[in-house]
Amino acid sequence: MFKKMRSLLLVTLVVGGTVVGCGKSTDDVDKTKVTLVLSTGGVNDQSFNQSAWEGAQEAEKELGVEVSYLESKSDSEYIQNIETAIDNDSDLVIGVGFQMGDAIKEVAEAYPEQNFAIIDSTYEEIPENVRPILFNEEQAGYAVGLIASQMTKTGTVGFIGGIDIPSCSNFGVGFKKAIEEENKNNKVLVQYTNSFTDAAKGRVVAEQMVKDDADILFMASGGGNNGILEVAKENNIKAIGVDMPSNYLSPNDIVTSALKNVGEGVKLTIKDFTEGNFNGGNEVRYDLSNGGVGFEKTDLLPEDVIKYVEEKLKSKAN
Repeated sequence: MFKKMRSLLLVTLVVGGTVVGCGKSTDDVDKTKVTLVLSTGGVNDQSFNQSAWEGAQEAEKELGVEVSYLESKSDSEYIQNIETAIDNDSDLVIGVGFQMGDAIKEVAEAYPEQNFAIIDSTYEEIPENVRPILFNEEQAGYAVGLIASQMTKTGTVGFIGGIDIPSCSNFGVGFKKAIEEENKNNKVLVQYTNSFTDAAKGRVVAEQMVKDDADILFMASGGGNNGILEVAKENNIKAIGVDMPSNYLSPNDIVTSALKNVGEGVKLTIKDFTEGNFNGGNEVRYDLSNGGVGFEKTDLLPEDVIKYVEEKLKSKAN
């Protein structure tokens, strides 16, 4: 399968001796066009997709590129949306989410002249026209686990993930490690909703964890977080957000967030592309050392807790 040929013939108008293309204006022709193909959950998921899109919008303002996105309602739409992005003359197509890994690889092999990036997925043999963008979620989970260990009153906390895939479960691994490292008597409840869109399932899991004495819930289930947060509010316990700063959603209830700066990764990838530094076939990883992950500081966090966590993370880095 070959990359679809695009017409090199432009219909032109001669006006006062100036040739003007009927398709795009002169300014538009020079703009780099970037399209994000989102995984399920929508662009306003208050998590992964939203962070990626905000990063693309920042790139548009700072770098003068043209950005757009295509939402996927189901896995079956991934390849179709990727090919639509190519048909729309995108210079760079970014797949947002682990679930899109196979689709990006398949289309990248079919369109070898097209440039792609994929967030949260990589391959044993990375196609030369694909850049995998990866994050150390375990470090972010560890950071908020340190916070939870300092703030839990019952000694029991919960991690509620969406789908048990590395980009989600790694948060839980770091969270559990920190909790148990700080106090071996602490208990960490772990469960997945098997969805990144099911708020009702998030609520059911959260209610059970509250019954089991959890007083802090780490929300990592995408749209399921809405149900989890409702339970936290109703039971006067604390919640931890994921991916992007989430305290603004409920300032009295979300004590911190495990930050995965997907937006920054997207923006820097676009920057590299515009500057000719986009190297396909190679992974780019973001972690604590380069600001790729971290934790959200909120008014609910005591200064001594913030200081303790920062010093512990610094010692771990060294």
